[in-house]
Amino acid sequence: MNDSHWWMKVLDIRVEYAKAQVLKGIDAEQFSEDVMMVLIDAEGLGVDDFRANRNCVPMLFKDVPKLVQAWKYGWKWGAESSEMENCSECQNDTGNPCSTHG
Repeated sequence: MNDSHWWMKVLDIRVEYAKAQVLKGIDAEQFSEDVMMVLIDAEGLGVDDFRANRNCVPMLFKDVPKLVQAWKYGWKWGAESSEMENCSECQNDTGNPCSTHG
């Protein structure tokens, strides 16, 4: 993902989070759904950032603890998944992770 595409994705996530906040007092159910989707997107960005060797939380997320937490969770998940992909014991014919990763 090139830098301009990455910045647009970061901006989209931050804008969607702000839009969800507007709904907070109007429609609590919709607010919950929207925030959940935004946090999933932030986690996905964290995974992508791990794979792209970006190890810093996006600046636009830093004032929103939930976005920071979601991004970090995604980054950590990306690291763990990469480790498992390169683990010969996890990649055996059983389909089960090794004792370290299981």
